[in-house]
Amino acid sequence: SGARRYVASIGVLRREATPAGAVLVCEEALRVDDDGRISPGPAAPSLRARLGPQAFSRLGPGMSAGVGEGSAT
Repeated sequence: SGARRYVASIGVLRREATPAGAVLVCEEALRVDDDGRISPGPAAPSLRARLGPQAFSRLGPGMSAGVGEGSAT
């Protein structure tokens, strides 16, 4: 007791083909900054495509204005 846990980031898994076979790659989609704000990561477009723009915009300010628009990876 006394230890606190919180979500520091959310990632999106994708499968990538390599000469050795398929591997799973986890890319950060959202991260919680030191001040508690949520910032988009490189995989934000993929997460937005899966959640939908309306749900994604509920994550906070700056999450709806073009973040994740375009093709999903």
